[in-house]
Amino acid sequence: MNMTSRERILAALDHREPDRIPIDLSGHQPKIVPQAGVGHGGNARGVPKKPVRVYDPIQQLAIVDEDVLRLFRVDTIELGRAFAQEDECWTDWVLPNGVPCLMPIWANPEHSNGGWVFRSRPKYQVIARMPANVRYFEQTNFPFLEHEELDRLEEEMAECMWTAIAPPGPIIAGPDGKRVAAEAARKLRQQTDRAIIGLFGGNLLELGQWFYRTDNFFMLLAGEPQQAHCFLDRLMEIHLRNLDVFLRTVAPYIDVILFGDDLGMQTGPQVSPAMYREFFKPREHLMWRLVKQRAPQLKILLHCCGGVRELLPDLIDLLAPVINTRLPLNSVVVIGKLLKDSRLYRAALSVWFRRFFQSSFAVSYIATTFAGGTSAKMLCTC
Repeated sequence: MNMTSRERILAALDHREPDRIPIDLSGHQPKIVPQAGVGHGGNARGVPKKPVRVYDPIQQLAIVDEDVLRLFRVDTIELGRAFAQEDECWTDWVLPNGVPCLMPIWANPEHSNGGWVFRSRPKYQVIARMPANVRYFEQTNFPFLEHEELDRLEEEMAECMWTAIAPPGPIIAGPDGKRVAAEAARKLRQQTDRAIIGLFGGNLLELGQWFYRTDNFFMLLAGEPQQAHCFLDRLMEIHLRNLDVFLRTVAPYIDVILFGDDLGMQTGPQVSPAMYREFFKPREHLMWRLVKQRAPQLKILLHCCGGVRELLPDLIDLLAPVINTRLPLNSVVVIGKLLKDSRLYRAALSVWFRRFFQSSFAVSYIATTFAGGTSAKMLCTC
């Protein structure tokens, strides 16, 4: 039986064997292919050359065009593709490798000392810098590095690189933002039979690292746990309010909701299972429970970046879901362990692999299970 792309993805995530290998290319994020690879890839396999659209200015990552998605029979699409489709949303820029591109009009990087900087809108301070010959921006301002004001946490997000320059930018801001977002999501649903992935975020560990700086936030977790709880509690107030709005606005039009928190490194989790259980598990439970209450049809996908094998029992205990992990080249042993875990937890776990090779691309596998073991693989690039 031939499946639609949406049916194929949902079958794999439901531990049912699809009609063929599901393919993901940029569905995890609309900004998935590094600019260095895109800038030289025009006209390959008959794909017409188009301008490089850098959807994520911070990481200098570009949109994968529809022609490429069709060429590779891609089964996923990210909700962000519903926005910034008009020419007036883009302005001319040049990538560090000399390739002309289009940059979101709201990003507005400034040339400085041979490189580029981003400044915050409210305070006009430098929050990110990309030196000459570097291909991404680095965070330069950490709002709580020297002094924290928890009552101003939401306002200070405008002073943090990762939260201030987040697509789709001002398109869905303001009093009319919810209507614009809902209408764009509805149109995307009508136009595609791909599985639509809605990126929410809900970062906890990462937001602490972005605000205090990584070393300071680890010291806060270990040395001042009550203060860390106060920060995370205030952050959760914001996340839960935003999540409620997100679900009421776009849940009817998406298939997967994507949360992100880089819990893992190449060698394993950034935090111990005990620390995860104390600080992060209860709060993830609150967010994922709200999803199940408001939109029980949605699949929950957690991007964890690195190895989280030690945290899998707790993640499964939360009814989580689908785990998206990046793996370095030659990590066959790690892949084998995760596949073993997927068989071990049988109906509870799906693992969405992305395995890096060379400098620009990743091969990815969904390792989900059905009665006989591993049922599907998913190819993607990152």
